[in-house]
Amino acid sequence: MATIQMNELLTPTRQSDDHAPLALTLDQVIERSGIGRSMIFKAMREGKLRARKSGRRNIILYADLMKYLESLPVREVA
Repeated sequence: MATIQMNELLTPTRQSDDHAPLALTLDQVIERSGIGRSMIFKAMREGKLRARKSGRRNIILYADLMKYLESLPVREVA
């Protein structure tokens, strides 16, 4: 089984015109980050993860997702 690196999961999916998406749906955020839906909504409620509305949809800018992930505490080695 191939090992998937974290940066591969977070790299935006390339489309046919070779442009990366600027925004992700919540399902894409959950899939790419590995963080559960409840934690994503909690981060949004607390203002730690900025979401935008497009009609009834919540979308998260890729840059905002990266800022949120980088703000998470680093696990200390025991």
